[in-house]
Amino acid sequence: MMRLLSGVVVLLVEYIVFTGAVLAGNIVVNEFDLNPAGKDAGNEWVVLYNPSEVEVDISSWTLETTHGKTVTVRIPQGTIMLPKGYWTYIHSKQWLDNEDELIILKDAEGIEVDRTLVASDTDDDNRYWTRYPDGLDTNSDSDWRFGERVLSKGVIRSGTVFFKDKGTLPFG
Repeated sequence: MMRLLSGVVVLLVEYIVFTGAVLAGNIVVNEFDLNPAGKDAGNEWVVLYNPSEVEVDISSWTLETTHGKTVTVRIPQGTIMLPKGYWTYIHSKQWLDNEDELIILKDAEGIEVDRTLVASDTDDDNRYWTRYPDGLDTNSDSDWRFGERVLSKGVIRSGTVFFKDKGTLPFG
């Protein structure tokens, strides 16, 4: 009986670990602004979305840019994405190029989880790139829309800013 019980426990742990790894693969770069109104430094943002029904620990994951001067930012320890939750990153410096930019999300092991389309935004305004609908990921450029949304002060997308790399929020 004890052997059967420990076998069930091992299977349950393996299931939980496997399910967590699979669900981590569901995190997507959901939207981003390459060229916000005004100065880019401290105002460019990227929003991640967790479409799953479980929390996902994204500690030590990275966001990487691929055009011009490439930048890699590490997501802070203790960062947990809630089910159906959003997480926003704003870098203190200019880090996203306005033309031909691609953003790659990698997990803590360096394995690619998601990537955006190669995008451009040459207008200095409030338009940004977003998946439509939220979380849609068919690995196609057709998952993306470019548009403008009027948002309340201090709010990006449907959540508030969760992490600002150094300094105060540009709109707070």
